[in-house]
Amino acid sequence: MVRTRKSNGVVDGISHHSPGVGFESARRWYLKGYRSLDVVVKKEPLSTAQKIGIELYRDFLEKMSRTEVEEIVATLDKEINMFGPGYEHTICGSYRRGRQYMGDIDIIFTHQDESRIVGLLGKLLDHLQDKVIYSAPGLVTHLLSASVHNSRMVHAPRSYNRTDQALLVWQQPGYRIKRRLDIIITPYYQYYPTILAWTGSKHFEQSLRLYAKKKKLKVVHHGVFSRVSGELIPIDSERQVFDLLGLGYLEPEQRDF
Repeated sequence: MVRTRKSNGVVDGISHHSPGVGFESARRWYLKGYRSLDVVVKKEPLSTAQKIGIELYRDFLEKMSRTEVEEIVATLDKEINMFGPGYEHTICGSYRRGRQYMGDIDIIFTHQDESRIVGLLGKLLDHLQDKVIYSAPGLVTHLLSASVHNSRMVHAPRSYNRTDQALLVWQQPGYRIKRRLDIIITPYYQYYPTILAWTGSKHFEQSLRLYAKKKKLKVVHHGVFSRVSGELIPIDSERQVFDLLGLGYLEPEQRDF
């Protein structure tokens, strides 16, 4: 069946703005004749993440300003520093690429003392959810997905993915709209490849990885590897990745295509 431009737009919109709803699920619902999410809820068996994504679909359609992003991150940074000083963070995604308005937040945390990130995400999520229950409205209202065990592989080779990640719904005190928030926690030696990967854009990342392949390098979110020897190449900055590839450095704003 040939999809019309209209169906493409509907399917893309639902799958992009509803966590847990992939392109194929949205497309299947459209082809079944469903033209509202209320109908989908009544007729389809849904996972918890899909139900939340549909429930908050209209919230997730609303873009947020850079000011709101910065307020959310300031709150989160205050909470994470309750586990001790010295944590660093970078806001990635469309915020880092210079957009004035964005649909979600991607934030990466690290610490130069590797022991300080082991199990941190699980402890942070417990802390934030307890805070909501016992003392403050807002903050984490839903946890959509979480992977919190990679950081515990302290004896694994440095080539292993040690990144922990959670996708959650956040409501900043004083704001009506709930926001999607990705928290990524990574050891310091994986920090800069992770920043590069999460900054985007998707098209830029795909192009970079294809070009790296021609240079016999593999660029992924947790490191840069030689495709010849499999060796992990230590990375101390984003600029170093561009240098390894023989490319001029692009500022994040120049990657927004």
